[in-house]
Amino acid sequence: MARAMVGYIHHFFSCRHCAKNFALKVQTLGFLPATPKDSMLWLWQIHNMANEKLKGDPTEDPTHPKIIWPSRRNCPECRAGDLVDVDSATDPGVPIQGHLWRIEALTDYLVKVYRRENVVPNDARSTRNRARGRQCRS
Repeated sequence: MARAMVGYIHHFFSCRHCAKNFALKVQTLGFLPATPKDSMLWLWQIHNMANEKLKGDPTEDPTHPKIIWPSRRNCPECRAGDLVDVDSATDPGVPIQGHLWRIEALTDYLVKVYRRENVVPNDARSTRNRARGRQCRS
């Protein structure tokens, strides 16, 4: 899956700057995942790397600020703490991007958020499909 995404973004992403940044993030991580769980965590890391880069950018949507996701509010059990203020003996976690993450809680949260019944169809596609339906009937 990851190899297909890398190829798709390299060849078909219309924003060349974004495609190059994605490739840099992949290089920074230094691996392509092999399992579904690793793929999910790999994409999550790249997403957060992009959010860090775009935080405060003029293109940032003020109603959806660029944050390290999920936030503590979204998933308090996902975070073990920050690297600077945690006693690893009492609050273990995996260090990723300056935060300690509880990987099992994080993967459970990601699966919950992205399971099929929680995915909302893209409005543009739904509108286009409705328009096609009207065209076919006329």
